[in-house]
Amino acid sequence: MSGSNDYLHGYDPKEQSRLYDQARYLEPRVLEGFDFSAHGHVLEVGCGVGAQTEILLRRFPNLRVTGIDISSAQIERARSHLESLPELRHRSDFLVGDASDLQPSTDRTYDGAYLCWILEHVKNPLALLGNLKRILKPGSKICVAEVFNSTLFVHPRKPALMRYWEAYNVLQSSLGGDPWVGGKLGALLASAGFSEVRIRPHPILEDCRDPEGRESILVYWRDLLLSASDQLLERGLVDQALIEQLEDALRSLRKDPGSIFFYAFMKAEGLT
Repeated sequence: MSGSNDYLHGYDPKEQSRLYDQARYLEPRVLEGFDFSAHGHVLEVGCGVGAQTEILLRRFPNLRVTGIDISSAQIERARSHLESLPELRHRSDFLVGDASDLQPSTDRTYDGAYLCWILEHVKNPLALLGNLKRILKPGSKICVAEVFNSTLFVHPRKPALMRYWEAYNVLQSSLGGDPWVGGKLGALLASAGFSEVRIRPHPILEDCRDPEGRESILVYWRDLLLSASDQLLERGLVDQALIEQLEDALRSLRKDPGSIFFYAFMKAEGLT
């Protein structure tokens, strides 16, 4: 998880709002195949503003979720968000802290763990996963969704987009994250001691067969990329001209009836 100065997207209110939009938009893809219906108390690692927390609680009505995040600003927003949902708030609680440092309780409270877009920001994913293995009840399930940024492809090719994307990944790496961690999930979970590890790629391919789907993924991608623009500018990895070229490139892809977008993220499950 990330501290206030080394998180790719930042913590301003606009970014916090984007996270709710992102969670709702990606819910069918991210949660497809993940099942916590037989579980009682799940630890959500890197819960951020509680966007995924709400979705988990709505999908699994018997579930309790404890969210943990290293950012007090994110946790404050998460608590406020769930407090505004009286039908859900009694089934959630939030902790400020690093899940790598959590100590096992005598009753092993958690029988599941959920991690979504968090290992990409973690300096030592293996240590984090190893600690989760220690604090979860025996037989608990862990579900992970992660980026695999080498898979991005667009047609027609857009050099400005790819230059910005390279800078984006350089920034994330320089902050201690890993833009390619999705491809390593199997090895990480197995090395942390989880059993029955299953890995599934989730490809997103949008083209002329579904113009509305293609439009929505390109708008989502624009907002995702621009969420890092301030940090990229501050570090001199991009300039304003490249940002404008990026926006032009994405606008061009949205208008082109023959354009193609492809990206694949990775999903993993394992048992303690």
